[in-house]
Amino acid sequence: MNLPQITAQIGEAIKEKRSHTSELAMLVKTIEIKKEESFNVFMTIDLDQQEIRFEDPAPYSEESCYLYHYFHNNASAGRQYFLTRRGDAVSYLLKSVFSDLFLSLKLHSLHEGELGRLLEQMSLNQLITLADKAREGTVALHKIKGITKAYFEKKNKLVVNGESIKLENILHYLLDWGNKNAQFALVIPRVLYQQKMIVLSEHPEYVAVCKKEQMLTDTSDVGADKLCYICHKIGSDVSSEQTKKLSRSGINKIFVTTTINYAKNISDRYYDDSYAMCSKCYQNLLYGEKKIQKQFSTQIAGEQAFILPEGLLDTFNYAQLLNLKTGTDLFFEKELIQNLDDELEVEMENFRHTESYVIHFFLYRTGKKKESLKVLKTIEDVPTLHLVRIIEQLGEQAHRLYPHLKSMSLGMIYRMIPVRTNKDKKQLNIQNVLSVYQSLFSRTLLEANVLFEAATEALEKGFREIRKAEGDQFVNLGWKAFIPDGEDLYFQQLTMRYLCLFQTCQSLGVLDRNLFQKRGVPIVEPLHVSDQVQEVEEFLEEQAFDRIPRALFYLGVLLKKVAQEQYKRGHKKKPILNKIAFQGMNQREVIQLYQDIVEKLRQYESMTLTNEQYLNRFNYYLGSLTKEKALTEQEHIFYLMAGYSFLQTKFNKDEVKSGEAEDSLDMST
Repeated sequence: MNLPQITAQIGEAIKEKRSHTSELAMLVKTIEIKKEESFNVFMTIDLDQQEIRFEDPAPYSEESCYLYHYFHNNASAGRQYFLTRRGDAVSYLLKSVFSDLFLSLKLHSLHEGELGRLLEQMSLNQLITLADKAREGTVALHKIKGITKAYFEKKNKLVVNGESIKLENILHYLLDWGNKNAQFALVIPRVLYQQKMIVLSEHPEYVAVCKKEQMLTDTSDVGADKLCYICHKIGSDVSSEQTKKLSRSGINKIFVTTTINYAKNISDRYYDDSYAMCSKCYQNLLYGEKKIQKQFSTQIAGEQAFILPEGLLDTFNYAQLLNLKTGTDLFFEKELIQNLDDELEVEMENFRHTESYVIHFFLYRTGKKKESLKVLKTIEDVPTLHLVRIIEQLGEQAHRLYPHLKSMSLGMIYRMIPVRTNKDKKQLNIQNVLSVYQSLFSRTLLEANVLFEAATEALEKGFREIRKAEGDQFVNLGWKAFIPDGEDLYFQQLTMRYLCLFQTCQSLGVLDRNLFQKRGVPIVEPLHVSDQVQEVEEFLEEQAFDRIPRALFYLGVLLKKVAQEQYKRGHKKKPILNKIAFQGMNQREVIQLYQDIVEKLRQYESMTLTNEQYLNRFNYYLGSLTKEKALTEQEHIFYLMAGYSFLQTKFNKDEVKSGEAEDSLDMST
């Protein structure tokens, strides 16, 4: 995989469509609109009247970002010279932006032009102060119309005429804007001088200084030809200096870095040998980064992710890449039920005809202010046909588990593995989930014991949280939907999903050992058993359970019978569940549980013919336990709770299609 090359190819395709709108289109950012209405507002610096006004609200559109060159914030830069700002970031325009812009013009010998003279005139009229150092310039707040006295209070407040106002609300205050459902998207500085209105962010000298600051001008150095590591062409404008201007939180930072350890001979003298790029490829990277952030980003397992398809043989086809990304999103989101819907079938067929493509996954986090990017996991070179096979197997196994399993999807795997969060809601052990996805996608072996441990932990954590009916841990398990007393439905959903995952992993050959082979299961003539017992037998046969798992499954069925009797007698919490040590139970503890269950069935006078047959089946499959035949303590719990969940309310076909499962507990089964 060549990530910079893919990014540059995407950028080049977009550049052809966007470059005509602005010379700085590759830097432009767009704004997320959160309110019903959105407006641009102008910050008019009136040199004729010697005042500053916020005025003339106009409807916002995405094209405004290109017209007025909105670049967000130049994070970590010494000079905050970007002029057009978001409405909730207007504080930048009330501080040092104009002074910092003048310093940038001066640095590049552009300060003697019209833009520089306008800034100097603003200073002479005492509307701003021009400082000698970055971030030290100021705006005369008392010159703003509607303000007689103002000063900054703390970081996010401005005291105006004695009233403390949050900076995010300052525009509403100054414009006397009562509509709280309106969002001020952009604030655009302009100057009125000698009855001529000049929008500063459109000024040619502003465009020129931005190009120089962002290294978008020709930096050719005669006689210093170097190799661009992206397009592999030699040129005099090739340099590694551009990497310093790449976004700290964009995809370019994943494989583009100037850490000295990655330079030739571990010396900063040789950065160019590893990271040098020509001006054209640099601009393509900027365009590509923007498009990838907008069109190829998603969320996987509660984390930010890029999904990037790559063609191995075909010529570059941007539309095909976008189609494959959309299809991959669908595979994560779409629930696999009894019959695949048309949308999913179309996407799977499309993937089958793109066998020369692979999919790359990059999961990452950015800092609170998007000043950094941390890669959590990269999963590379996943064939499209393999993704189709995963979906087919998940769907097939879900079908085999009907009506006990409502649905399954790739995204649901995240809902099965407990993830703890800290006070900032950051997921602490998300690698447990990502490693499962990596095994599935990369076809690397996954330890069955690891999955069993995850399953039993999920059973325990969800059960405890449902019983507490409050808390903010392990919310990815979806336990809140089962409050106050829906733990049985939770057990059913979780165990059946895990069965589906186990079977899928085994069929794909990514489990380190096979679990379902009917090992040790005697071949006997059909017995005269009740319909209920026959139903259990058919399920175990269909799932190809081995002998000991079958015994534990029957013990779980008996556990459910006791729980039902307790529920009927008013014990809503079903005390028998307190006998389960969800962390794991050894052979001795399993036998003790069996004895407790038998005692309770006799106590409740519930030793029916069917229950006796369940007991018979348990003893028949258990036989004589030896260490060689024993399962892990977590496997004991899993198969036990799978049997417990088997008698839970089943999902019928209509419920599966509508996505509405019965939420009440069926304790009469």
